[in-house]
Amino acid sequence: MLEGMERNSANQKFNDLKKEISGIKARLNSLNQDKELHYKNYIELKNKISPLISELKLLKSKKDKSSINLKDIKEKRDAYNKEVKGLASKIKEMNSKKEALLTKLGFKFDIEQIKRRIDALEFKIETEVMSLDKEKQLMKEINKLRLTFGKSSEIKKVLDEVSEIARELNEKRKKANELHNSLQSTYRENKDFNRFIELSKEINGLRSKSKSFFELFKKEKEEFSKLNNELKSKLLEINSANSILRKGINEARNIRKIEERKKLDEMAKQVEEKLRTKKKLTAEDLIIFRGGN
Repeated sequence: MLEGMERNSANQKFNDLKKEISGIKARLNSLNQDKELHYKNYIELKNKISPLISELKLLKSKKDKSSINLKDIKEKRDAYNKEVKGLASKIKEMNSKKEALLTKLGFKFDIEQIKRRIDALEFKIETEVMSLDKEKQLMKEINKLRLTFGKSSEIKKVLDEVSEIARELNEKRKKANELHNSLQSTYRENKDFNRFIELSKEINGLRSKSKSFFELFKKEKEEFSKLNNELKSKLLEINSANSILRKGINEARNIRKIEERKKLDEMAKQVEEKLRTKKKLTAEDLIIFRGGN
């Protein structure tokens, strides 16, 4: 049988559990709404992505066919760029060699500038009308410059080699640029390619959003499951507490009935005693007497 303090404690526990269960149910309801919304968003985006992927595959098939020629052009361009890089490195190496020779031979003037001057003077003699004295003066200067220039056949050889490599480098670079421009022009004009790029970006963006929604859904689903298990546990607790309270209430009711029965029996005996001794009965005695019968 539950005593007064035990009964109060059981009542308090029961009420506390009711509040906890009410709070858990509210959180479950809110969590379930969020979970279902995020799953709905995930499915909507997934359905939106599906036809875009089909279109992308179709474009890729077309792109693969047209890419065969583009791939060939790109490989040629890259090959030319590789040659340009090698030639540029070689020119740098030859210029270092030239500078070393100039230092070794004690040249304090620019060999290339002398060569350009000789070429300019020769071009002038060939293309301009001038007096004999003027031509002799120019030829004298050319011979003097040639004498200076001819002091180092090694330097001349290096300069000629640098010049030849530079010419080849310019040709290779020109071809590489032409192929690069051809590629860029083809890319810009190719509507399928542009659509392919556009679709790829759109699909990646949608996939990112879809993944975010799915991650939220998974997290909320796990939280919902844990919270639901907690609710089940609390319901078991409150059912147990309720059973204890009901048992106490029934016990108290039975005890009260027994006590009331005892009291009535005692009062009935008193009435019977009055009847036996022929004492006067009160209204209450009559009620008790009738109730006993």
